[in-house]
Amino acid sequence: SNQEYTFEAASDIDAFSVPTTSALAQSSVRYKDGSHSMKWTWVSGDTMTHTFSPAISGNELKEGGIQLWLYNTNPRAGENLAVSFQNTASTTVTVSQFNIKLNFKGWRAVWVSYQEAIVTKNKDINVMKITAPTTQATIHPLYFDLLRFASEVMRQSRDKVVPPIDPNLYSNNNFWQQTYCWSQVSPPTICVTTPSQEKLDNMTLIEKRLENWFVNQSQSSLQFPTNAQRRWMSLQMQVDSAYTQYEQLNIVKSSEGVITGVPLYADSSKVTGGKKFGEVMVKVLLPLALDYHVRSRDVDVNALAADQLSNLNGTMDQKNDAIKKIAGGNQNIQNIFTTALGTNQKSYTLEKVKVAIGTLNTKRKERLLLLLEYIEDQGWNDGSGIGTLHHEMNHSGAGFMNAVFLLRKEITAAGKIDDYVATMKWYNEFGEVYQDPFEYAGTTADRMRTIALAMLFTVLMMPTTTDAKKLDKIRDMEELVLWYANALSPNEGLAGVLKPDYLGFHHNSFYASAYPPLAIHCGALIEFLLSGTPFKLSEDTSKHIKKGLETMRIVAVKYSTPNSVCGRFPGFYRAILAKNFPAYAYAGATAPSLNADGSLGEIAALDSDKIKMFLRLNDAGNEDVSDYLEDGTIFTSIFYLNTIGSINIMEEISSKAASMSVAAESSPQGFWTKNYASLVIARRENWAVTMKGFNKYVWDFEASSYQNVYGLYQSHGALLVANSEASLKTLDIDNGWDWTRHPGTTTIKMDLEQMVSQQRRYFQPRELAGGLTLIGGGDYATGGFGMDFSQPSYKFPAGSFQLDITFGFKKSMFFADFAVICLGSGITTTMSSPNITQTTLFQTKLLNASNPSSILINETSHSLNTDLTKAPSFFGTGNHAATLMDVNGNTYYIPDAHNQGLNVKIGLQNSRHRRGSKATSARYATAWLNHGVNPTDKGYEYTILVNRPSEEVRTLAENQASGSYWYQVLQRDNRAHVVKINNCPRQGETQYGYVFFDKSVRTSGPVRRVTKDPCIVMVEEVDTQNLYIAVSYPNLNFNISRTLDWGTLVNGQERFYSVSTPVEIEVRVINAVNIATGDVRVNGEVVPDTDKTNHVMVRPKSSGATTGRAIVFKQLSKGFTTEVKLTRWLP
Repeated sequence: SNQEYTFEAASDIDAFSVPTTSALAQSSVRYKDGSHSMKWTWVSGDTMTHTFSPAISGNELKEGGIQLWLYNTNPRAGENLAVSFQNTASTTVTVSQFNIKLNFKGWRAVWVSYQEAIVTKNKDINVMKITAPTTQATIHPLYFDLLRFASEVMRQSRDKVVPPIDPNLYSNNNFWQQTYCWSQVSPPTICVTTPSQEKLDNMTLIEKRLENWFVNQSQSSLQFPTNAQRRWMSLQMQVDSAYTQYEQLNIVKSSEGVITGVPLYADSSKVTGGKKFGEVMVKVLLPLALDYHVRSRDVDVNALAADQLSNLNGTMDQKNDAIKKIAGGNQNIQNIFTTALGTNQKSYTLEKVKVAIGTLNTKRKERLLLLLEYIEDQGWNDGSGIGTLHHEMNHSGAGFMNAVFLLRKEITAAGKIDDYVATMKWYNEFGEVYQDPFEYAGTTADRMRTIALAMLFTVLMMPTTTDAKKLDKIRDMEELVLWYANALSPNEGLAGVLKPDYLGFHHNSFYASAYPPLAIHCGALIEFLLSGTPFKLSEDTSKHIKKGLETMRIVAVKYSTPNSVCGRFPGFYRAILAKNFPAYAYAGATAPSLNADGSLGEIAALDSDKIKMFLRLNDAGNEDVSDYLEDGTIFTSIFYLNTIGSINIMEEISSKAASMSVAAESSPQGFWTKNYASLVIARRENWAVTMKGFNKYVWDFEASSYQNVYGLYQSHGALLVANSEASLKTLDIDNGWDWTRHPGTTTIKMDLEQMVSQQRRYFQPRELAGGLTLIGGGDYATGGFGMDFSQPSYKFPAGSFQLDITFGFKKSMFFADFAVICLGSGITTTMSSPNITQTTLFQTKLLNASNPSSILINETSHSLNTDLTKAPSFFGTGNHAATLMDVNGNTYYIPDAHNQGLNVKIGLQNSRHRRGSKATSARYATAWLNHGVNPTDKGYEYTILVNRPSEEVRTLAENQASGSYWYQVLQRDNRAHVVKINNCPRQGETQYGYVFFDKSVRTSGPVRRVTKDPCIVMVEEVDTQNLYIAVSYPNLNFNISRTLDWGTLVNGQERFYSVSTPVEIEVRVINAVNIATGDVRVNGEVVPDTDKTNHVMVRPKSSGATTGRAIVFKQLSKGFTTEVKLTRWLP
């Protein structure tokens, strides 16, 4: 059990003993909890002893350890406290031991488990001894507080106070425990002796650009453009709160230099009372630093004084309003200003007001410097692990790093710049940039969004007072640029950030709703800041950023990405790009250079392709965009990107684009396959259709005990038709959502509590879930999707019936302009009774009861205000087709509706919130296919016409019934799905789609068979002679020997170093084709003629023949599609 000594009671001191040469006493001078600590006045070599009764044994010995806070008033280089846990039952045996280095000043946390410092196994602990160093130096007291013998110690961080004891405590797969490791990497040797003035000048330019990004330095706060002004005003509310919270910290510095205040702890610390470092960094330090930075500029002091002079000399109400505009809303800050101003009513001069504002700003600065000193004294310092750094930079990094950069001149004047650069390098793990070579390509999304920009702050803050320091600064900048290049390079395995198909990864998978969009946003900002300098990012790195940006805006209908790729943040309407569209502006512009007078000039150049993407997304008429542009609050502890100055930059880029006649791009059109996520995207007009699965290398969903609790089915073949941003509001997961009926998915209709699993990020046993893109000869690319599913071993609670369920299906989707053809087969479930298995067509919510939406069933309208139930029998007992239209104008053709089990319902749905915390309800219209209880080998067929009038789906139904087929299902079983689409993409042309589950099958159409499964093939017959054939092997085929169960168990080797092993597939066609091929494309890109045969080869039917029926597709990897244009041999 935990034993804790807070030393608030004098009796706590009695638990520790020292020889007569030492003294232990309760002290109120320094404390880390309450108002007291234990002061140890020691002499050289003395020992403090604590006896355990009962002894530490069993699980406590296996999992427990010591946690304490130690204050050292004077650094002691080369001296340690030796901590020893002993068993003295018979003879004295050291069980566990470690040293605490004393080369620090201030508070330090020590968290050490017994096992990481183990010396003798299988021995209980009954005594602890702490031995002081043997020294000749002057001795100063040590202070101990919050000393805990904890039954469990976890996430402890090794630091310069307690360096690594057990080298195997953390692997490189544990991202949050690498701080000490990186601090030990030596920078490369500098080979030049004279620093480059050009490079130093360019770093000054970058610094000015960065300062201008925070706030336009030529504008006073009174001159801010409208949205910048709104950001400034919203920030002021946080500033007022920050001053209140500052006062609540009770920071006091005594005449002896002793600083006390509310204690600060690591975010993962379980101590009650006090505050977390991150809370103070984000809610107090950064708002006050931003406010001071803006208000202390001469341009602001002069403008504000001139603007408010008449009001200060006016009525009392006018004067009070002026005081608030100058000093903010905090009464104590106002008092500082009014005291400096004096009581000379109605005769203040401009100079007097400026002096008073200057006095106020001096007080603001003094508070900030005291706040920084207090944070430093509390333990935030170079080499300090504050107990645990687990996720700490996600909580403290943005607040501290941004604030310190803004205060760099004040810190330099205080003579502490070297200390703060060292502290920043420690927490930013700056030593990582010194790798040569880098351990692996890429980095984590967290590192890009938390420390990538902070690393730049760090380098720009490095002093240049000597040539040696100048050379260090240039070296670190050059090393940092190399790190950026590596961090933004695609990683072929499961690590972040970017993948070969330019999806953004987090937690070993595509994560569209958070993390990667912010990571790429930071990358684009860095590209902008470094542009046009010797430190600019390389062409390759710039291309990676551009491709990442292009991919994000393809996946999102405009701002919102599909729920199927939401990670643990479910929702169809999240508008993530409405908070990240500035990235498109940054990536597309060259930042300004310096004018002759040292001021920044104008944006130098624009990349029109990137700026067109920005202009499409920079839609002030969109509510989410408008809200973002007006919001200056610091809304997260992880990053700070919504600066005031970024508004000016975006407006300047927009203005320059207009002057160059650069207009917004149209909504992207085409079809994209992203097999690193088992995802396809089809786009036409302004809508997007996505389909998502999972397989042996792509996991399904992420959840926690309070996030996405019911997300189990979100990747079971989810098919989202996103007509627009507004249409997504009809899919409202927070109100009445049926979590078993995501559109497109095939699922078991379980109760909510039956869906809750004890794990997340499941891989499934089958290889196939992914797609293919066919570019062909049409105006826009098209494609298909296939999925073979076998239910993973879900970790349901012990004894629950779900553990016995087996469940599998096969499904496909083929896209043709505005049509989505959906097929299913092999739907088989056992042991699921009484729950049905189902495939959902749509689930849409009533948004406005006073103006209700409606659906169509066989062309009859039904309001969502009126309850309705249509069972399969409604649709007739014969082979009759049904047609539906959802509330968003998408129509559905369902052949043989009765036998397929079509159900349609309108009514109130009861559910629970995404967090599982509260009941929710709303009215919905839902359509699904009921495959029955424990079905065997069931299937389905339906087609969606996206955003097409109901007349067209009725015509489709009539044509299909009459034999004038628009499309034909040539095969739909457990071996293959084959579809023929007539007059597609143009009249007289034909497309065929194949999903091969079994290579032994012989199929109809132009393709007879394949030599490897599973795979997807599409053929476009332009005419009797010309055709395109595309092949995809969606399986990433990593060189991983074991079966992956769930994402939390992916190891470092698999994460960082997996490669997609190429495969070869031979496609046998009915009619012979010429050996000479046309263009060959891999992942949409035409390969050079000299390289074509490395990707596609037509095998001659005999020696010397010029034709063949076997087309060999080589080097299929990374889920990429390979496509070839061929000509048939005509006799």
